[in-house]
Amino acid sequence: MRETSRRIRRMRREKTARAYRRILLRRLLAALAALTVAAAAGINAVTAAFARGDAYITVTAKTGDTLWSIAAEHNYKNRDIRAVVDDIMRANNMSCSKIFAGDSINIPAGG
Repeated sequence: MRETSRRIRRMRREKTARAYRRILLRRLLAALAALTVAAAAGINAVTAAFARGDAYITVTAKTGDTLWSIAAEHNYKNRDIRAVVDDIMRANNMSCSKIFAGDSINIPAGG
């Protein structure tokens, strides 16, 4: 009789443990799926922002840098340098192209 009750208790514990592991596995898979969707959405948002030109690259001006030299360094599409300087000035609300060492300059990522 005692052996039978021990077997029954062991079977119940094993059944409960299996059920618990299944629940944990489902929760883990659901969390992984949610993270995958969130990561994909984040990547798509960043890609879209770069395509629209809403994203910026921040550059700190060094001694001897000019807005024109920084624009030339970051002119990845080989556009007219005057247009790139104009985009940078608009992005930073600048009225003239004068910059100083230590200035943080936002450069539109599309340019």
